[in-house]
Amino acid sequence: MKRNVLRRLGVFLVLALVVCFACPPAFADVEIFLDGSPLGSYSVSDLENNFDAGTYHYSSYKCCGNPYSYYDAYGPLLEDVLYDALGGSGYGLGDIVTIRFYATSDSYDSGNIDYEEGINGLYYADPEGSGAYTPAIIALAYGELNEALYTTNCPRNFFGQQLASDNVAADWVKNLDRIYIYTY
Repeated sequence: MKRNVLRRLGVFLVLALVVCFACPPAFADVEIFLDGSPLGSYSVSDLENNFDAGTYHYSSYKCCGNPYSYYDAYGPLLEDVLYDALGGSGYGLGDIVTIRFYATSDSYDSGNIDYEEGINGLYYADPEGSGAYTPAIIALAYGELNEALYTTNCPRNFFGQQLASDNVAADWVKNLDRIYIYTY
């Protein structure tokens, strides 16, 4: 009897570990900091259920060895999440000067990006053509243009280009778990 109980407990422990390691995005949090101080934290579930999420097109020059890359990404608007996080802080979206995306899992850092000029960008369906507005989002799933979307390495940030020659993919942070916003 004791042996059966221990065996069952062992099986449950193995199953729990498999679920935890196979599904890390389900437990991931994105923390938001204002001028270095914690402002709020959002789980993937919060981001999916408490905000309107949509699928948007993104492009980047010289991503993954291709001269031009195209993606679809699904998630809530970054602006909506930041607006919610800033509630009660005395600051608004207009006070944000720079933003930085960071992943503690591999210490990948986008560096400081000008909020107004760097985040509100364009999607270029043709690098020679004119771009169309695409919003910045916290992606919960992404994939190649018009293909299946996957949650691998999500959450992550996506935003558009200013110019067709911009390599914005270099600032798209996989396994995003921190967003730093600065008002100075």
